[in-house]
Amino acid sequence: MRNCWINFDKTVVAPAYGFFFYGLHYSTLTACGCDNGNPDSGSFRAYRVHLCRGMAINGCGAENYRGGALEFEGSSASVNGFSSFTQTGNTSGTIGTMFFSDSTVTLTALQFEVTTDPGAIYNQVIQNNSHVVYVNPRNLPSGGASFVSYSSGSTLVSINTGVVTKTTSSGTINLDTLSSDVAALKLTSWDAFGTGTITGGVVELLHGLGVTPSYVMARIVHGSNATLDKMAQVTGKTSVSFTVRPITLSTGAADFGNYTIEWWAKK
Repeated sequence: MRNCWINFDKTVVAPAYGFFFYGLHYSTLTACGCDNGNPDSGSFRAYRVHLCRGMAINGCGAENYRGGALEFEGSSASVNGFSSFTQTGNTSGTIGTMFFSDSTVTLTALQFEVTTDPGAIYNQVIQNNSHVVYVNPRNLPSGGASFVSYSSGSTLVSINTGVVTKTTSSGTINLDTLSSDVAALKLTSWDAFGTGTITGGVVELLHGLGVTPSYVMARIVHGSNATLDKMAQVTGKTSVSFTVRPITLSTGAADFGNYTIEWWAKK
């Protein structure tokens, strides 16, 4: 679809959706718009994508609407250069300016004005095993509540002006800061460092210092994003070795997977 415009007259119809796509594969919208979706009650979404695969929404937008801009459910898609103007909050229901459920979506160069009269609107909802990536957003949704949940392992990765962060239900990790801090520690602060492998619950590692170290630090090498909510915990140290086990950050419970770790020790 190219250069398609939906313009509502609410005196004739109280719209629920502008564009509603169901079950499409490898399909594209280019330079489309949705204006004046202003129902007196209920919920409205300018673009709803349900059970679609390989969708692309390029250079599209919404203006003067009450409710959500983009909603994805059970879908994979990319959104490039989306713009939103004159948005007011929803009158009722759980709805987000951007809403993701069981979906994998990449969004580039987003431009949202602040939501006025927020009502029952969330800035973004990322839930039910959704994985969302923002690339250089100009302005993300604001003015409403922050989010509902990052449930069932959902993640948000933001790449903005060279800074990479990852947000889950456990919080936000700045990956650039993490890697820089570890690199600095390697170069300046430690007397010994190396790598090891945890197989099962606990591993014993030799440090070679000849004395019991005053400090030992270990971290799981993040070979996949799934390990970012876990950490390596040092449980004991002697003049010969130290022991490490992985735990889950959100609960502190022992984790019995297999991980490669990096470690540092100081006399």
